[in-house]
Amino acid sequence: MSTVKVLMILGMHRSGTSLLANWLMHLGLPLGEEFNPGGIGNVKGHFEDLKFLKLHMRALNERLWYQRNRIKPDFQIEGAALIREYNLKYEQWGWKDPRTCLFLPEWHTLLPDAKAIVIFRDFRQVVHSLRRRGQKEKLHRRRNLSAFIRKPLMALGTEELSEQIALQEWLRYNKAILSYLEKRTGEEFLVLEVGDMLKFSEQIFCHLTQEMGFCLRYENPENLYDAELLSNREEVLEVGEEILEDAEETLRLLRSKRIFSR
Repeated sequence: MSTVKVLMILGMHRSGTSLLANWLMHLGLPLGEEFNPGGIGNVKGHFEDLKFLKLHMRALNERLWYQRNRIKPDFQIEGAALIREYNLKYEQWGWKDPRTCLFLPEWHTLLPDAKAIVIFRDFRQVVHSLRRRGQKEKLHRRRNLSAFIRKPLMALGTEELSEQIALQEWLRYNKAILSYLEKRTGEEFLVLEVGDMLKFSEQIFCHLTQEMGFCLRYENPENLYDAELLSNREEVLEVGEEILEDAEETLRLLRSKRIFSR
């Protein structure tokens, strides 16, 4: 059995995964070598290892401007190759890509001993953030006629993304996380709401080092936090009552998994 420690960063788009990944890198956890660059919706960077991102994107049949091959990968073979590569380079490592949530059964098969840190955000804030990013992308295209490439819906964040579809995606990702956590013991994962990083940073650090066994050095995440990128604004969503009740219950279940909540 490998002694290399691996940490998966799990969370829906626009839920604080980039902030969490940035903090973990500052704590000393390697998260990759070549990253997806920052963009309109995330100027500080996404902190997504391109090798994992490309694997997930091809598996979802998505397209990136730099990726022409749309053949779906053999996930088990390519995933195992990535794990071997990083295990040879590092004694501890991790990765962040929100799409990991959609492949948790596959990653659990490949990495049954991996630890997971989950970050979630109120669905109203995520829907608002997705819509706001879409508006920024639309304005950018109007100002830059050369930016002619449009991302498909699965990339999320376009101005055409309705509140209903955005909420469906929030449910899809977070229900996948909850299903994965049901198969794990409490010592193998840590669940945070987006504001917990600032409120409980020292406790989170101790859990990562003492309970999960990662070798890290503490740094206050306040130095990395930008309030403009994580607005607490909540809006009344124009969606059906049934999906709204489903989202409220899913949010309740996520909050019930937190250990730092006071």
